[in-house]
Amino acid sequence: MADTKTTFIDEEEYNAALEDAKNSDTSYKHKFKKPLMHDGEEINEVSFDFDSLTGLDAIGIEAELALKGKAVVAPEFSTDYLILMAVKVSSPKIGLDAFKRMGMRDYNKIRGVARSFLLG
Repeated sequence: MADTKTTFIDEEEYNAALEDAKNSDTSYKHKFKKPLMHDGEEINEVSFDFDSLTGLDAIGIEAELALKGKAVVAPEFSTDYLILMAVKVSSPKIGLDAFKRMGMRDYNKIRGVARSFLLG
């Protein structure tokens, strides 16, 4: 039997994420610190409805990452997985390219909300 203590996830980080998840909602409206330019438009806020995700979405995200040669061990701690979740449920729709251009504080906040959703 495999040693369950062998992991790539820091226990303190995991416990902090679980605590955040206790207070999380399934939808989130993000207001950008500075407007995001996307497809020639200035975007000041984006909504995310994580509760609309399905098992088919999870399968699709994992398949997309596998095509890029990336394996998902723990979706809750895979940045690629979390951001692809957010892409799927963003309104207005923004793509991965928009996430790559947004400020790090905004990016990390949205990623954290997605993580809290999975851990909730």
